[in-house]
Amino acid sequence: DFINIPDINMLEIFNYNTVNECGTGYDVTYWDQMLRDGKRINAFASDDSHHEGFFNDSLGGWISVKSESLDHDSIIKNFLDGNYYSSAGPEIYDWGIENGEVYISCSKVNKINFVAGNIINDGTSILGKKHENTLTEGRFPLKGHETYVRVEVTDKYGNTAWTNPIYLNKS
Repeated sequence: DFINIPDINMLEIFNYNTVNECGTGYDVTYWDQMLRDGKRINAFASDDSHHEGFFNDSLGGWISVKSESLDHDSIIKNFLDGNYYSSAGPEIYDWGIENGEVYISCSKVNKINFVAGNIINDGTSILGKKHENTLTEGRFPLKGHETYVRVEVTDKYGNTAWTNPIYLNKS
């Protein structure tokens, strides 16, 4: 229902409480569908803690904001500008585009997904050793027709961190 609503600028893609409660707290597929449709939308992870006592529902999803200052206005501005990544565990230290390649550096993970907009299989995945967190960086050469690229890093336990998209077209 929400995919075609105009002027949405942010989407919750991971809700730790809902993942634990009923397994439906992931919305990354909707995010990519919206991005492929040309919407410029950032995403966030949260824990949506209810403290009902059925299970531990806190400290499972968050954002890490990159800001020159830790004051309220700077944090909010950088959050609204998309200068953050979302996580359910792994840390992302840096990401961007350099010399025609998307790069990422992160804490030790088992898998890095480069998700590119245009053709569904335009991105790629880098796999670490089976059941081990051995990867701390990755690179993906752009083909030149991608409309956006974002990166996911996942540890051996299935915990993921997501970058916001970098838009590659001029619109």
